[in-house]
Amino acid sequence: MTTFRNGTYGALVVGNQFGQPNEYGLSYEIKIRPDGSPDGTIRTVFLPLMDKDGARATTQKGDDACEKSLRILAHLGFAGGIADMAKLDPEHPSFHSFAGRRCEVNCDHYKDKEKWYINIPREYKPIGGDLIEKLDSLCGSALREMTPAENNPDLPQQMPSESQASPAEQLFSAPAETSQPSVPPAANLDPPTPEDEKAADDIPF
Repeated sequence: MTTFRNGTYGALVVGNQFGQPNEYGLSYEIKIRPDGSPDGTIRTVFLPLMDKDGARATTQKGDDACEKSLRILAHLGFAGGIADMAKLDPEHPSFHSFAGRRCEVNCDHYKDKEKWYINIPREYKPIGGDLIEKLDSLCGSALREMTPAENNPDLPQQMPSESQASPAEQLFSAPAETSQPSVPPAANLDPPTPEDEKAADDIPF
């Protein structure tokens, strides 16, 4: 059963920990509270790190799932000189908590269950002046003949208000947390199954 539709949402990280090793290997777990949750339910994002044979985790397509997981950890701020994997263990005296951070997440549905992924903003790379000139020669004249929005009565003249904005549009406008929230009792965390962790290796990028 699902609560959220497929799509992109803002989310608050409320906890992080290593998952339990199982028949598929080892994953890292990021606990999130997606914006708009009707009951404050916690969801889990699985980051595959190691396969059952002790090698770097891969996806079903053979891609390096571990590399993708490390990129997400770096995106959340765990990189550089502080990046000691031991510090990702809540029992470590210098445990690195992600609680209180905000991120953009995607919800997909798989066999009537929600699958959550953390998005990493893509770096913009300029396409170059030559290609832009070619595009202008192909499309520019047609675009310049079109009616601008302010002169077109069929188009809205105002941007939607904050209350009408989508969850993704409200990602960075949400109120800042004044303190780091604690993770609710384990009974409310919707414990993952081995099938959940296996499906998590198809992280979209």
